[in-house]
Amino acid sequence: MWRVVLGKSCSLLALILALVVTPPAHAVAPGDCEGTCLDRSWRGNTSKSDVAVELEEVLHETRPVVSSGPQPKFVRAPMCLGWFAETEDPLLNSPPEFYGVVPSCPGTEVEVPADMCPSGEAVRDPLWQSDPVTDTAYGPWRRVTGYTCATDPVHAAAINAWQSMTITPPGYTWWPGDGWTTTSWGLFPTVDDTPQTVTVNLAGTDVMLRATPTRWVWTQTDGTTHPMTRADSSQADTPPVAFARGPERRTQLALTTTWEGHYSLNNATTWIQAPGTATTTNPPQSLHIYNPKPRLVDCDLNGHCNSGQTAPTGPVPTITDPDADGTDNHTIPDNHIEDYLEKTGVGQSR
Repeated sequence: MWRVVLGKSCSLLALILALVVTPPAHAVAPGDCEGTCLDRSWRGNTSKSDVAVELEEVLHETRPVVSSGPQPKFVRAPMCLGWFAETEDPLLNSPPEFYGVVPSCPGTEVEVPADMCPSGEAVRDPLWQSDPVTDTAYGPWRRVTGYTCATDPVHAAAINAWQSMTITPPGYTWWPGDGWTTTSWGLFPTVDDTPQTVTVNLAGTDVMLRATPTRWVWTQTDGTTHPMTRADSSQADTPPVAFARGPERRTQLALTTTWEGHYSLNNATTWIQAPGTATTTNPPQSLHIYNPKPRLVDCDLNGHCNSGQTAPTGPVPTITDPDADGTDNHTIPDNHIEDYLEKTGVGQSR
């Protein structure tokens, strides 16, 4: 039994047009097509992404292809009046099968009623399928759906494709740079919020997928999280990633980004939101956190002291070298920083 699942807004006429009522009358051999033969075939496994779909013969719904062998090929093409006898109704009778390619119409295409689809929905050409008979040969093209509305299974396929879309974690920069900051400054990240897009071919239809970042959260080694209110924290009135005062320490920060999805069936002219969200997590990056202490000084940088005494000589503490040993503490490798901070007594590793 043949049956088709349509959206609630599709009319009864759309249901009738989608049915395949009778078996094909005959098959046209290679070279028998009239007019221009267009090879617009598509294989089940796409070449532009890791998404693979096929159409189920009964419901014509999409699902992942699990077979590693040859996959069916699909193409959308209109029906031609010249393929039917004068007594046949093209919208109810099956057209012939075609070997090689589905030919274009040498004359008039089958006319579809103007009110077939609800307002705002486009009429889509019938879908044709060619099944593999060997590893290298395919059987004839046969029509597997009639004319359908825009609510056909390509929408479900697009949603599945979005859920399988490969999203690259975004790049980012920190201020201050060089992998360190202070508890009084905090950290000002700037994350690349450019949407990522990819085009896939689903059952003969080019579908553009888009992932747009909407939320960013930094997570420390100890589990403390720091949500960002916007991608560029250098903008005015944007709070930094703040750290509690305490001993000088080394931590790791990982960025988790939340993405929302959309897909387009008309080359990005309009976008349809896909349900759900996706997340990516960047590898953790080290950050050294200094905790500067205020000091009273009597001398300027030229060695002149208000007290008249001689300015001290030798290394003096700085923000990045608080122990004045001549080494900027943030340059100590992660695998040695704990011992170093314990030895100098200026902080601890976290």
